[in-house]
Amino acid sequence: MPSAPPLIVPPAAFVSVEFPGPFRSAKAQENALRAIGGLKAVAFSVNQDQFGPEGAGIELNLRPDEIFSHPIMGEAVATNNVLLRVVKRRRKNPRRDANGAIVQGEEGIYSVEAVGAIKRTYRFRSASGRLRLG
Repeated sequence: MPSAPPLIVPPAAFVSVEFPGPFRSAKAQENALRAIGGLKAVAFSVNQDQFGPEGAGIELNLRPDEIFSHPIMGEAVATNNVLLRVVKRRRKNPRRDANGAIVQGEEGIYSVEAVGAIKRTYRFRSASGRLRLG
């Protein structure tokens, strides 16, 4: 049985956030980023070394506009995951043969590329239920 070709992972290191909610629209993505304090808060917690090797936690505030809502703390966990870029290329216009009939081609051509290693993941495991952010 032939083995798969080796995949070289670039030395770039990334951090991931497991957000406990849907990402179906651009508005939901903006709301999710606002709920964790924005990119500035994520960068701050990643750069903190005083809280141990895992860095500081991230706070998830489901109602950031209400001053009495309590945030959910996300914990940082060391991981050894690989960030992949998957690209699916499709034909926009169908091909036609010499008779003018539409030729069914491939559904899509996929390419996979390793972007880097994910060294730390922030998880919100204390969140319960299903979240809806717009």
